[in-house]
Amino acid sequence: MRRAAGELHVRSPSDPRSVLRGTVRGAPGKLIAAARGLYWRPPDLEQLAAFGLTAADYPRPDVEIWPENATAFQVFCRLITQWRMGFRGPVALDYNVLPFVFRMARVSRDQWPQVFEQLRVMEDAALAAMNEG
Repeated sequence: MRRAAGELHVRSPSDPRSVLRGTVRGAPGKLIAAARGLYWRPPDLEQLAAFGLTAADYPRPDVEIWPENATAFQVFCRLITQWRMGFRGPVALDYNVLPFVFRMARVSRDQWPQVFEQLRVMEDAALAAMNEG
């Protein structure tokens, strides 16, 4: 069945495809860009030189944090030292510290589910950035 433009398909809250659907306004990808920006690495200078480029030709990307993402971004920054490690490096954030971090960041209890879903998006993006190259 086709939906009219702008009509939102509502899924069960436990459906992973419902993450952020309707909870965060704005262009998609802002949380991903923010997380990837924290773990950005410049390209190898030898690789750049092979194409006649320098590090100045490849600056760190600027990422704008939108107000609706500010709380999740601040919490994520506080979690940066809380990665669970596997043999090949980070595998997930340690969710055991979330209640403490939420309280320290003064995140109201009613915001915890939304911020948690935003953190999961950022965690996935950060892991992808850390595992590139």
